Amino acid sequence: MATTGAQAWIKYFQGQGNVDTVIKKETPLLNSTNIAIKRLVRGDKITLLESTSYESKMKIKYKDMLGYVTFNNISKPGKKSGIGVPSLKPQAFNIRDDINYTIDNYINTVLDSIEDRVDLTSELKLYLTCIIMYYTNQCSTSELSSLYNIKLPKNEINKDFGEVIGPVAIFKKRILASKGINIRNTDKIYVPSRPNEPLLDYSIVQGQKSFAISAKSGTSTNTVKPADIISLLKKNSKIFDKHKNTLQFKVFEAISEGNSLSGPLIVASILKNKYKEFEGIDLDNAKKVTKNTKLDEIEKMFFNYLTKNKLLKNDVFHLSYSVEKKIQDLSKTTLSFNEIFSDAITGNVIYVKYNTLNGIPSFDVNIADDFRKKKIFIRTKNGNTRSNDKLGIQT
Repeated sequence: MATTGAQAWIKYFQGQGNVDTVIKKETPLLNSTNIAIKRLVRGDKITLLESTSYESKMKIKYKDMLGYVTFNNISKPGKKSGIGVPSLKPQAFNIRDDINYTIDNYINTVLDSIEDRVDLTSELKLYLTCIIMYYTNQCSTSELSSLYNIKLPKNEINKDFGEVIGPVAIFKKRILASKGINIRNTDKIYVPSRPNEPLLDYSIVQGQKSFAISAKSGTSTNTVKPADIISLLKKNSKIFDKHKNTLQFKVFEAISEGNSLSGPLIVASILKNKYKEFEGIDLDNAKKVTKNTKLDEIEKMFFNYLTKNKLLKNDVFHLSYSVEKKIQDLSKTTLSFNEIFSDAITGNVIYVKYNTLNGIPSFDVNIADDFRKKKIFIRTKNGNTRSNDKLGIQT
């Protein structure tokens, strides 16, 4: 439970002098005779005036007005704006992996954590609280838009807090129903302790059944690891047998087994019999490549490829990136990965994508059948002078 009343005053305000904060819930501003002189709304900026003791109604300053408001309607102060970006992942809101939460327990845990966290600004606390209350019909779209200002860490909200809000939208707005998935109020929410669990950000537990959710955002650039898709395929022997001898599966294997430099070259050696743009890349040589492979060695091992493909520099980074771009282009045109990806996630993963427009949240839901119609391709995050990431699958 979030601290309230005298305990909250002692913890957050006592001895701090005058404290700038905001109103977290609509409340009257009272004069000394307990008569309302103004209606304050969520987000109104106030100053809680220094006091030597706690009272249920505390003296504040609002613009040029002095008065009293109910203490529990005042937001606890957070850090000042512009000092770092706090974590907005579920694990930062006291969500634990040893508990399967009911939706009410989940909402209360998140709201209590938002209220008590001292690393969130008052503005951010209000907006995050309002998003949750929007899904429980306690915060309007106009309030959300008014709270969505330039001081908020919008990228982090979209990228990370969408994971927190997803379960709330699933239960309160039934966003999975359009895909034929009916969630009951008695179902539970599970969130893994690792914030980067492969293809699982949270799951909805329905008796012995579990719906694994992979959370995405409108600005998400993360790719799926081919090794994770291979693991999903191996869960179903029929699906695994269908794909294990395909070029697409062999591409996933090669990316998984190689490093960020050798992986693309191994893929190229597998594809060269069908796709002539990879001629001159030999499997044995591809496996030898590391970041320490010297330029003269590269020119010797891949002479035929380099003769046909003029690079800015014949070093290992330019070579690997040249091949990566060809693989990426090929996967967008003639070598389709839609079927193997869709088969792998069937019954295993549901993608829930968080979007926001002018502060108003919304969600898109995609299941396996949806990806049969979308373009799934191999994507590089590297460049001519660096190779930090293995090739990944872009959804």
